[in-house]
Amino acid sequence: FVHLSVRPPADCVCVSVPQAVLEVADSSDRAAVVLWNSLCLDWYRGVEPGTVLSIHSYRVKESYGSRSGSAREQDIEISLNSRNPSAELAVVPESAVLPQWNLPSVPFHFLSREELPSCPQGHTCDFIGLVTFAGRPERLRVRGQGEEQLKQYRWLQLEDGTGGQPVAVKLFATSQPEEQAGIHPLSVLVCTSVQLMKTSSVHYLTSTRYTQVYCTGQHQRRPYRRLPPVRRFIQWLKTVDEDAVARRAVIGGFFSFPPLAASMDQYLQERSGDPGLVSAAELQREAGRLLYRERRCFAIQGTVVSVTHSDCDNTVSAAPGCDPADEQLSWSSSSAPLSPCSSLGCPWSPRNSGSVRLGGSGRRAQKRLFVGERSRSELPRKRLVLPPPSPRWSGLHTDADADSGVGFSLWEATMEFLEKDDGDEEGEEEDGVGASCGAAPPTASPGREWAGPWLGRARAARETLPRRYSHARREVQALALGLQPETLQRSLPDSKLDTFSTAAGYSGHYTVTLRDLSRSLVVQAVFLPSCPGDWHCPPLPQAHSNSWLAVLAHGGFSPGSPPPAPSDLLSMAAQLTGRRLLLVLELCQLGGGRLEAVLSRAFPLDPCG
Repeated sequence: FVHLSVRPPADCVCVSVPQAVLEVADSSDRAAVVLWNSLCLDWYRGVEPGTVLSIHSYRVKESYGSRSGSAREQDIEISLNSRNPSAELAVVPESAVLPQWNLPSVPFHFLSREELPSCPQGHTCDFIGLVTFAGRPERLRVRGQGEEQLKQYRWLQLEDGTGGQPVAVKLFATSQPEEQAGIHPLSVLVCTSVQLMKTSSVHYLTSTRYTQVYCTGQHQRRPYRRLPPVRRFIQWLKTVDEDAVARRAVIGGFFSFPPLAASMDQYLQERSGDPGLVSAAELQREAGRLLYRERRCFAIQGTVVSVTHSDCDNTVSAAPGCDPADEQLSWSSSSAPLSPCSSLGCPWSPRNSGSVRLGGSGRRAQKRLFVGERSRSELPRKRLVLPPPSPRWSGLHTDADADSGVGFSLWEATMEFLEKDDGDEEGEEEDGVGASCGAAPPTASPGREWAGPWLGRARAARETLPRRYSHARREVQALALGLQPETLQRSLPDSKLDTFSTAAGYSGHYTVTLRDLSRSLVVQAVFLPSCPGDWHCPPLPQAHSNSWLAVLAHGGFSPGSPPPAPSDLLSMAAQLTGRRLLLVLELCQLGGGRLEAVLSRAFPLDPCG
């Protein structure tokens, strides 16, 4: 197993040097082998699980975890360096491996979705599944040995035909750029040495130090192909309705997992790693510290000022109690939205500069009265097609450039699992959603002009909305979403996302304007409620009344009844008037001074009334 990282020696303060960690085993036991400096650069891409190595001139020392105090037990590691002494490392071909060495085979322990609940917390296993969701890359701030690090990760959802709901996988970036770049919906993914994490309500898998991933096209000659769990999965895959899977395949967008608790007491007990309740000034300061794609969760006390709804056609409707003619504040040209990147020197220029006044007959088009939720026309069912061979980036500037080509099916993806050792050689234009990314003035009390700082956006950013996966244009889609590339490449403008339709489970979002109790900060947060029948983000199993307070506390609608229409929910917005709430906000810096603010939960602080 191979793990690539960068760290300084534990006994000195110097510039970090690269290292690769291999887990090796012989007939007696297993140990960690650490490749330092030039040996790391020369070898970490040349070995993989199952490679037999011959090692000479090495040093045995106490492991890094033992020296730094992070390991619970004392352990050793085999250290290989280019000097003092000069290590010798060679690959032993399979034909030269002697039987008397009694080398162990690569261990695999595949579990299915239905077997995971019976396993203990922290159990390590392997998993194979069909990718139905590939999340956007985000970064997490982690405190290490006296320093902070940013770790990149993305969420995946895999199905294996057992257990009903898909398995969520939190996959951190590894030293496998090609494999990571190949992960997209409708691909068969094998994750080895993943760890089971359990909460009070759900469980998920996360990558470990020795996790390896293999995607469609990388399964040839892998030893796990002949294992019974893998064979059972392949048999199920041949029975999958590929049109049905393709219709609900999702890529990118905001995704929060595991789901937060539906009560304030349980939420406060379960939260860990994130700061507790913060003030408005602290929220502004922490928002300014966020780096690109860094995401953090905060809780703040405040009230709801206004609620609007944006449907799939980008039509915005306002709650009756928050009618723009009555409660929309003027946006003063002397003030500007708070730029979360101002302390980092990021440029920011609002599209709507100067004074904006809404009222009477001069109401802007985007605030027109709501006339009912518009139904989404069913997208035509088409067979997935594979674009013909072409230069790697030749199709980046075309939107419907792959409507013809060789037919693709999930059945073809199973061919590389055949019992052969030599391996087998192996678009449709979407309607975009015109989500505005311009700055818009926040709503506040009647008759007053808001000139203070504010965070968030008037509407969801393009990166916030989940997109329907397009296999024919998967390379363009991956670039537009900013998924982890295998090579350095040019990026696409974010407007390219508008050429892809939103996911089938997305029916619009709410924009909730919030104000802290000290009335010093306004936050425009996007609220994406979970809906019954949404396979990607199902609601919590607890039934509730579908009132505003219940919907905000559960993060979605009740699973036992049809969700209320946006017009009906907006007409009930008066329930939130004057209510003091504990607001759970998830902030993510999208780049270019664009701060994503998503309202995950809101719990009432005052008694019912």
